[in-house]
Amino acid sequence: MPTQCRYGNRCTDRTGPHRSKYAHPGTSPRHPCRYGSECHNQSSEHREQYAHPGDQDLNLEPGASGTTPRQPCRYGAECYSRSPAHRLEYAHAGDTDFDSDPVVPSAASSWPCRYGADCYDRSPAHRNKYAHPQAHCSKTDRETQIKRSVSQGSCRSVWATDSAVPDPDPMTDAEIKEQANLGAQTLRPRGSFAMNDASLGRVAADAHARHCFEQMMKNEKRMCGEWAVFYHSYNSAAVLYELQAAVASVLFRFKSSYATLPRLLRGNFPSIPDALTLEKMWPTWPDKDHSPIFKSVAICATTSLLRPDPEATPTEWFLKGYAASVPDTALIEGLVQSCGVEPGLAHILATKIQATFVEFNVGAGGRTGHILQIFMKRHLVDKYVYAALPYGVPDPSRAPLGEHLNGPGPIVGQV
Repeated sequence: MPTQCRYGNRCTDRTGPHRSKYAHPGTSPRHPCRYGSECHNQSSEHREQYAHPGDQDLNLEPGASGTTPRQPCRYGAECYSRSPAHRLEYAHAGDTDFDSDPVVPSAASSWPCRYGADCYDRSPAHRNKYAHPQAHCSKTDRETQIKRSVSQGSCRSVWATDSAVPDPDPMTDAEIKEQANLGAQTLRPRGSFAMNDASLGRVAADAHARHCFEQMMKNEKRMCGEWAVFYHSYNSAAVLYELQAAVASVLFRFKSSYATLPRLLRGNFPSIPDALTLEKMWPTWPDKDHSPIFKSVAICATTSLLRPDPEATPTEWFLKGYAASVPDTALIEGLVQSCGVEPGLAHILATKIQATFVEFNVGAGGRTGHILQIFMKRHLVDKYVYAALPYGVPDPSRAPLGEHLNGPGPIVGQV
């Protein structure tokens, strides 16, 4: 416990160092700073409000002995929120008051939850109101079910019913192992290329950017056996992507804390359900990848995190972002109306949404760059992706693309 200040509640010293060292009557422990030891804010106002590593009251928060237990966060170990308010209200894995499995009522006393075993809401109020399966399916059980569905031929992509092109057979264990042995897509041929200051370019000198690229490379290495990877760079489009992710999180329980969402509306997908159809229609669009129809179903990306790209090399564009067009209020208004909002209210909401994005510099301002790391099962690549040159022009030299991505490398070029 912090030493009691000799001036008690008459103390006029509001500085962070004093408040972290001495306790004062009638004051509550400060919220932990979300940045922890990496915090660079030395202002007295910030240090007075938030506790940091080394402060004696850092761990004096709800959940400590003698306090009322908090409700467990519904996202458990998957929670990405580091806001003090959230951490103050909900308990997480590792907290002394965290209960990973609240009391689950019997099915006889409650209505069944519509999400069943997939429900993420762990709050007592929800669990008391709705019944959930007592035996939760373990990760091993889910993997067994997936393998069984594959062996029975029932494993299909989400969009399979739109396209006349059948889904290719999933990869065998031997094929997955072979791809894993070839290594990360960006670093092929194995041993000939590496992530270092030279390959990172201007990203190397920026601590945040370097951390992002290192994390994406870890993802590549971990998933390279069964998954191909693509990188989509953007800046001003962040306005639309973030809004669509927010809408999808409400309507479809999309996990918007993990990624944004480039496309939400079904729109032209039924008539352009696969890459083969897109390639055939592309010559009819004089504005190429700027065609509204193209943009409604497709995005341009590159196949390497580090290697040079003819149009948007990730290391060159990450800090400033890559933009082909700027979403306007009318586009946002159309998206809001598609959710059932009447036109007058949709216009008001679109104006407020646009103002909010401007206020927080989303897609503009200082660091405008964004990059989306997209993984796709290797056996589905040729159905939904085609090799491209700048502006979406088909590139026959790398067709079929799946064969190129499954090769020993080097793997370069757009899609």
